[in-house]
Amino acid sequence: MSNLALRESAAATWIASRLALFYSISKEKKLSRPSRIEMKMNEKKQLQSCCSQWYSLTTKWQEKNNQSFTIANQVVNLKLQLIRDRPASHVATEVTNMKISVQDNHQMLVEALNELGDIYRNFERLTSNFQAIRDLYVQKQQENVIICKTWTTNHFYESSLNILESYQKELQLKKCLMEEFFRTNDREFLLFLLSAWLYQPYLTPQLKLLLEGMLLESELRA
Repeated sequence: MSNLALRESAAATWIASRLALFYSISKEKKLSRPSRIEMKMNEKKQLQSCCSQWYSLTTKWQEKNNQSFTIANQVVNLKLQLIRDRPASHVATEVTNMKISVQDNHQMLVEALNELGDIYRNFERLTSNFQAIRDLYVQKQQENVIICKTWTTNHFYESSLNILESYQKELQLKKCLMEEFFRTNDREFLLFLLSAWLYQPYLTPQLKLLLEGMLLESELRA
């Protein structure tokens, strides 16, 4: 084989190896870089996960509220009994035992309130997740893009923020109610405090509709 043929063969081999390397790198880039559709599906799953956790945590909050109401009801009943039996000073031992029971229930109510506080901190985390997803779309100038049904990422974030603010007010109210349970001896006021604890005035029906809307829009509800 002549020198020219050898050079041409070597050149062809080199070009072929370069092309193979180029196609290999291009293929790797395609595999490693998710498409826009894949990214949207991933963000949709994140939204759905956050909405699902919201529902689970609000259900857990309601269960804890019912449990704490039972404790608060015991406190009120004991205090009302102490008020009613106050003139009977001859039953000092029984009165002392009731006061001890009030203190024990007080501690149980503090622990129940702390558990509600833990749930609230999870609400904050979920709202931060919604905000992170929203901010990502704002950075890409796609804040008006619909991911699930008709809501934008900002709509999900604002809904989560509204729910969070209501639970924040409810938690602050419960802290005030708990202090008043052990401060007052007025029968009517104690019953009012107990009612406020049970019915949670800041957790309105509109709030529940908003949460239901999040589940519908994230396609977790049919």
